[in-house]
Amino acid sequence: MKKKQKLMIATCLILFLIILAVTKPSPHTFDDWLTSEYNIECSGNECLLNSIHYKVVSKEIDDYFLFNKIGTELEREDGGFTFVEGIGILGRFIPFTYKPYYE
Repeated sequence: MKKKQKLMIATCLILFLIILAVTKPSPHTFDDWLTSEYNIECSGNECLLNSIHYKVVSKEIDDYFLFNKIGTELEREDGGFTFVEGIGILGRFIPFTYKPYYE
Protein backbone atom coordinates (compact mmCIF):
# COMPACT_ATOMS: atom_id res chain seq x y z
CA MET A 1 0.00 0.00 0.00
CA LYS A 2 2.74 2.51 0.92
CA LYS A 3 4.66 1.66 -2.22
CA LYS A 4 1.65 2.59 -4.37
CA GLN A 5 1.24 5.89 -2.53
CA LYS A 6 4.89 6.81 -3.01
CA LEU A 7 4.69 5.92 -6.69
CA MET A 8 1.54 8.01 -7.12
CA ILE A 9 3.11 11.02 -5.37
CA ALA A 10 6.29 10.76 -7.43
CA THR A 11 4.27 10.48 -10.64
CA CYS A 12 2.18 13.55 -9.77
CA LEU A 13 5.29 15.55 -8.87
CA ILE A 14 7.01 14.67 -12.15
CA LEU A 15 3.86 15.47 -14.11
CA PHE A 16 3.54 18.85 -12.35
CA LEU A 17 7.17 19.73 -13.14
CA ILE A 18 6.64 18.86 -16.80
CA ILE A 19 3.49 21.02 -16.90
CA LEU A 20 5.42 23.96 -15.37
CA ALA A 21 8.16 23.69 -17.99
CA VAL A 22 5.74 23.42 -20.93
CA THR A 23 3.35 26.22 -19.92
CA LYS A 24 5.98 28.89 -19.20
CA PRO A 25 4.79 32.13 -20.93
CA SER A 26 6.86 33.78 -23.63
CA PRO A 27 8.49 37.21 -23.20
CA HIS A 28 6.12 38.55 -25.89
CA THR A 29 3.13 37.98 -23.61
CA PHE A 30 4.76 40.21 -20.97
CA ASP A 31 3.77 43.33 -22.93
CA ASP A 32 0.18 42.07 -23.16
CA TRP A 33 0.22 41.47 -19.41
CA LEU A 34 1.51 45.02 -18.79
CA THR A 35 -1.42 46.38 -20.76
CA SER A 36 -4.04 44.29 -18.98
CA GLU A 37 -2.60 44.54 -15.45
CA TYR A 38 -1.19 48.10 -15.29
CA ASN A 39 -2.63 49.79 -18.41
CA ILE A 40 0.91 50.31 -19.76
CA GLU A 41 0.90 50.07 -23.55
CA CYS A 42 4.35 49.37 -25.00
CA SER A 43 5.46 49.44 -28.61
CA GLY A 44 9.17 48.84 -29.10
CA ASN A 45 11.11 51.15 -26.75
CA GLU A 46 8.19 53.53 -26.20
CA CYS A 47 5.42 53.06 -23.62
CA LEU A 48 2.31 55.03 -22.73
CA LEU A 49 0.59 55.18 -19.35
CA ASN A 50 -2.19 57.67 -18.59
CA SER A 51 -1.12 59.85 -21.56
CA ILE A 52 2.44 60.07 -20.18
CA HIS A 53 5.18 58.87 -22.49
CA TYR A 54 7.85 56.55 -21.16
CA LYS A 55 11.09 55.27 -22.64
CA VAL A 56 12.23 51.70 -21.91
CA VAL A 57 15.56 52.01 -20.11
CA SER A 58 16.14 48.30 -19.53
CA LYS A 59 14.33 45.03 -19.92
CA GLU A 60 15.70 42.11 -17.93
CA ILE A 61 14.67 38.56 -18.80
CA ASP A 62 15.62 35.73 -16.46
CA ASP A 63 14.59 32.52 -18.19
CA TYR A 64 14.65 29.57 -15.79
CA PHE A 65 13.64 25.99 -16.52
CA LEU A 66 10.26 26.01 -14.74
CA PHE A 67 9.37 29.72 -14.85
CA ASN A 68 10.68 33.06 -16.07
CA LYS A 69 11.04 36.49 -14.49
CA ILE A 70 10.81 39.60 -16.63
CA GLY A 71 11.28 43.15 -15.45
CA THR A 72 11.27 46.45 -17.27
CA GLU A 73 12.39 49.87 -16.14
CA LEU A 74 10.66 52.86 -17.73
CA GLU A 75 11.86 56.47 -17.67
CA ARG A 76 9.35 59.33 -17.63
CA GLU A 77 9.79 62.57 -19.52
CA ASP A 78 10.41 64.41 -16.23
CA GLY A 79 13.26 62.08 -15.22
CA GLY A 80 11.38 59.77 -12.86
CA PHE A 81 11.33 56.01 -13.23
CA THR A 82 8.76 53.21 -13.06
CA PHE A 83 9.73 49.58 -12.51
CA VAL A 84 7.51 46.56 -13.19
CA GLU A 85 8.51 42.93 -12.72
CA GLY A 86 6.47 39.77 -13.16
CA ILE A 87 6.98 36.04 -12.75
CA GLY A 88 5.74 33.88 -15.61
CA ILE A 89 4.32 30.55 -14.53
CA LEU A 90 1.54 28.28 -15.80
CA GLY A 91 0.93 30.38 -18.92
CA ARG A 92 0.46 33.74 -17.20
CA PHE A 93 2.36 36.40 -15.29
CA ILE A 94 2.05 37.17 -11.60
CA PRO A 95 3.05 40.62 -10.25
CA PHE A 96 6.36 40.48 -8.38
CA THR A 97 7.53 44.10 -8.09
CA TYR A 98 5.78 47.35 -8.96
CA LYS A 99 7.31 50.74 -8.20
CA PRO A 100 5.07 53.34 -9.86
CA TYR A 101 7.43 56.31 -9.42
CA TYR A 102 10.91 56.76 -8.04
CA GLU A 103 13.96 58.91 -8.80
